[in-house]
Amino acid sequence: MTTHPRETARTTPDGVTLVPLTRLAEHRVAAGHADVRGWAVYGSDGVRLGQVRELVVDVDALRTHHLIVALDTAPPRDAASSTAASDERLLPVEPLTVDASVERLVLPAPTDVAVALLPARATNGDARAGLAALDVARAALLQLTTSNATAPSDGRQLSPSQAPLAALGARDVMARAPVVRDGATQGTPAVAEGGGATGDGASTRRLVLSAEQLDIAARAVPAGTATFAKVVDEVPVTESVAVRRDEVAVERRPASADTPATPVITDTEIRIPLYAEQLVVEKRLVLTEEVIVRRTPVMQTETVTAALRRERLVTDGPVRAADAAQDGTPPALSARSTPDAGGGARP
Repeated sequence: MTTHPRETARTTPDGVTLVPLTRLAEHRVAAGHADVRGWAVYGSDGVRLGQVRELVVDVDALRTHHLIVALDTAPPRDAASSTAASDERLLPVEPLTVDASVERLVLPAPTDVAVALLPARATNGDARAGLAALDVARAALLQLTTSNATAPSDGRQLSPSQAPLAALGARDVMARAPVVRDGATQGTPAVAEGGGATGDGASTRRLVLSAEQLDIAARAVPAGTATFAKVVDEVPVTESVAVRRDEVAVERRPASADTPATPVITDTEIRIPLYAEQLVVEKRLVLTEEVIVRRTPVMQTETVTAALRRERLVTDGPVRAADAAQDGTPPALSARSTPDAGGGARP
């Protein structure tokens, strides 16, 4: 049996709490009533619509409220939406005709009309809109059931949409099958067919309390970009360098007999080349360092604050509360104090 993790408790516009039967681990369909999960669903034209995938239960009355049907043919994609239409429909149980011999449920409308009429199971959290649309579909199908039940009996030929339903007229109309908890006293149903208590004993009713829990997960998001680039800076450099140059030194000393020259008076000059070192500056590239950049995660602690909703049980009558909840906390049971429109306490 296929389960739906995303299908949890829902509340109808009139305050009825609905839970899929697969979510109620200790509950089952009451004896004498068919568990129609896996049964085929047909339209009144004899064309198969799909298969029952789940029973959705009214947990207060412990009765089947509606069915979830998986369509055999996926509906076309909505041109105005980027996502495909849901292939599951909400199906009210009251208008259905049961053919238990072949495990078949029959709608009082042709298959194409039923697909357009039945609301899709909400996948975006808008469950109340789907349940409101389910009430509209239920009223329309019940009206078709009444119309088909009063089909002409004077020999006139029925329309193709009426004929298969007329052939099933002797079969049972599907009731809102009661649901009981495993281990209940055999022969003492928890809820009667109409939804009230049976016998002289007190009936058992069950409320499902829910609470929100924080589900915190971390995901990587862009936090910025670190960019590294090389830029060129001009840095003035001053260095002292020793250079050599020639200078003239004149030495005078008296002539002697060893002086190799003949005395003569004339204009004479001598030339001595002088040299000096001149600095030649050249620049060359050299490697100075190597830079390695890597990303390193750093852990830090952040505090998350959120307001969580939690259901608690209130009553205006005498009850005996449990000693403690399963988690060790005191029972969430208190006197009802919310006044109604007339100023009194709501029952």
